[in-house]
Amino acid sequence: MNPFVSEDYELKHSFNEITNLRDKLAILSDGLVTENMTWNIAIGAHYNQENEKFLAVYFCLTKLQPIIQNFVCEVNAKFEVWKNDQIIRTHEPLFNICFQNVENKWGFPKFAKWQHLMDNWILDGKLTIGVKFSYKFYNFDFNRNVFQSYPVKFGDGRRVFINKQFFAMFSQHLMEEFKNSPKFFEIEDEAEATNINDFCLLYAAIHPNPIQITGETFVKLLDLSKRFEVENLFEKCVKDGVTSTMIPMIEKFRGAELIEPDNRLMKGCLELFKTPHDIKIFALNPDFEKLQDKTRLAILMALVKIIP
Repeated sequence: MNPFVSEDYELKHSFNEITNLRDKLAILSDGLVTENMTWNIAIGAHYNQENEKFLAVYFCLTKLQPIIQNFVCEVNAKFEVWKNDQIIRTHEPLFNICFQNVENKWGFPKFAKWQHLMDNWILDGKLTIGVKFSYKFYNFDFNRNVFQSYPVKFGDGRRVFINKQFFAMFSQHLMEEFKNSPKFFEIEDEAEATNINDFCLLYAAIHPNPIQITGETFVKLLDLSKRFEVENLFEKCVKDGVTSTMIPMIEKFRGAELIEPDNRLMKGCLELFKTPHDIKIFALNPDFEKLQDKTRLAILMALVKIIP
């Protein structure tokens, strides 16, 4: 199917109240409407495992009217930082961005170190970010091989083929790997602790028709999404770890141990205990003793809090 090809557009926004920015996607720009789509720039704060602060910048497709099923919007975009009416930094993604559904975003969780931002980019308390872009709009079955297949090789000699534009949209880690390996990407099992089944599971979890997160896949997907920096999937795993009834409690706590020092999942799991009886039943699980000492101590402290 021939795509709809857009003209060139530019969206630029000056963000206020930058100094105290703490949350991911904390500020959304005004929207730019093109044809039947609305686009925004979003910024927020991102923290790595060492608690180092970064500016996160995303380009967002926030609205599609009317809603169209099974579409892909392939976007060519260039990010710009402005100061004194001049461009002081540009950043172009290695691949075109591929949006496959609405309320989607793509960008850079580590766009710049926070101190560099504060020292060099702020003018009169404002940060000005722009995106110049154009796009192609497809409406088709995503399972068709529209984009060039890209091989991922594993230590045992097997390989799978993926759409690297699609995968890189979700993973900052893989985007850098693909950039350094333009012809193929190789994963050594021992070095990456990732086998071909794990990688296929990760790919299936971010597909336009994603698999459901269950007790069997929860800990593995949490680990993979953390390791490969698939932020959307990681956040979904954390949320499902608290709310889903399909994930056993023991698996939820295993996942919480895995992602420390992020304590959101641990805190959410502990709050699921409503009565001392809940904790007593959970402690009878034969795998309870396999949890870390500090996890069992946290559960004991939760018991103390809810004893009448």
